Amino acid sequence: MAGHIWAAFSSDQYKERPTGGPGFYRNMPLVGIWATAPFFHNNRLGRHPGDPSVTSLITAYQDAMDLLLNSDKRDEPGSIQRTSDLVQLPTPSGVVTLPVGTPIAQFANIDPNSGANLCPDFIENQGHYFGVELSSEEKYALTEFLKTR
Repeated sequence: MAGHIWAAFSSDQYKERPTGGPGFYRNMPLVGIWATAPFFHNNRLGRHPGDPSVTSLITAYQDAMDLLLNSDKRDEPGSIQRTSDLVQLPTPSGVVTLPVGTPIAQFANIDPNSGANLCPDFIENQGHYFGVELSSEEKYALTEFLKTR
């Protein structure tokens, strides 16, 4: 976007795509992270604020940081996304009917070329353990510090 008005808002290094092909996404900077909850690329860590007020954004941020830094609080009944209706999937060998309550990741993450499940972990946010080893005081300090960025 050289010469375009938006070119001034990020560095050339940020605009260049890393080598290595698909299968990655850029982590967002921590500047203003308090206003971006829920977290993760899928917005699954923390409750959605519902409105754009500062109070709601701070509440969502507090919830997301609490879940991020305390992995034992993440395994809730809604952690595994499930079908609410019968699902009929066309396959090369015919239509497969999945019952109500089937984990969505059981069929949505299947590689059509190999048939392998690309993400067999049904609890989406289970694998993120950043900061769980911090003391309560350190977790509080980190949460408060990021509010100032």
